[in-house]
Amino acid sequence: MAWKFKRPVTTAIIFLCIVILMATMIYNSRHEGADFATLNSELQIRMDELAQAQEEAEENNMEFDELDDEVKIFDELDPNEVMLNGDMFFFVSSGAQDLNSREACTVEAAAQLHPGRHIFVLFITPNITNIIQSHTLSVLLSYNNVIFRYIKVSKYLRQNIYLEQWFIESGFQESDQMPDHLTNALTYAMLNKFGGTALSFDVLLLRSISWMGDILPRCQDDLIESTPLTLKSKHPLALDAMEQMVHFHDSTNPKATGSYLLTQRLKKKCSVEFITELLFKECGAKSDAKVLTSEVLCPVEEDKHWRIFDPARTKLVLQNLKEHKSHGLKLWREYTDSYPSWGSAGKPTAFSSLAQDACPLINLRVGSINQF
Repeated sequence: MAWKFKRPVTTAIIFLCIVILMATMIYNSRHEGADFATLNSELQIRMDELAQAQEEAEENNMEFDELDDEVKIFDELDPNEVMLNGDMFFFVSSGAQDLNSREACTVEAAAQLHPGRHIFVLFITPNITNIIQSHTLSVLLSYNNVIFRYIKVSKYLRQNIYLEQWFIESGFQESDQMPDHLTNALTYAMLNKFGGTALSFDVLLLRSISWMGDILPRCQDDLIESTPLTLKSKHPLALDAMEQMVHFHDSTNPKATGSYLLTQRLKKKCSVEFITELLFKECGAKSDAKVLTSEVLCPVEEDKHWRIFDPARTKLVLQNLKEHKSHGLKLWREYTDSYPSWGSAGKPTAFSSLAQDACPLINLRVGSINQF
């Protein structure tokens, strides 16, 4: 389904005005100490006005269908939209039709930090929720570099005969770990085709990573993380990973085709015993990709994941981020998805404190009603 605004663009003009008002509210909240509840109430009014504008457009036969000179807000990904080696991708590989608030926060953070790059949010189904009515997607439309698209999975996984073999024979669709395996496969396929950065809903970016070039992130000394991963198109590591998916697949282990695959292949191809050796050793398999230290994106260790969402540990986590000058914060979703991110009144978590700057519009839209 393609959602599009027709022209003449009366609706688009109204939408632009609302976006400007939302941005103004953010600015005023930071510089004038505006009351949070009041701001959130005003933002709800603005979103209601946007929904009303949509209804009025439909009443005037300005419906969401196909016409020339239109503004697409959701459609199948057109390869011509993607800037080679320059854009960023989030994969909604679970088949979900919407984003929850924490996921939307990671998207907004990436969009704010990388205004010169497209931030593609890629669904695997064309049947998603009504974007204008979504509490999260509608807010993300405020950023002109956030683009919602869907992809036909088979179209991208069949670009390599080995990856196609995995797609057909592995039975990943029947596994509880299907979203993770599919995200790994799409990461390798999309980076091989387009280059750029495969982002993760599990990492809240706090600083731009675009200046780093190709990167291989770590959260543990001897393990490469599968996202965020930045590689140039046709990078040897992406090509090798696609070929190895079928050999590393383990339906019970979501890391098998991700961090384990990348780590073991780099060790073998670079003839090293430990990944830390690649901090100083050149290797054709990693080309010019930079192996990051764990503090860059994972300043909170796996066994201390709970601190991110514990109001009693907020100052400790924020101080840790400051000391390490971290560029992001891994959220450890496999453990923390059920945690209340926002904390209770007067007791903010580290995540909710960071969200005020990292994702201000999502923060205003849903933070006060505890939908994180």
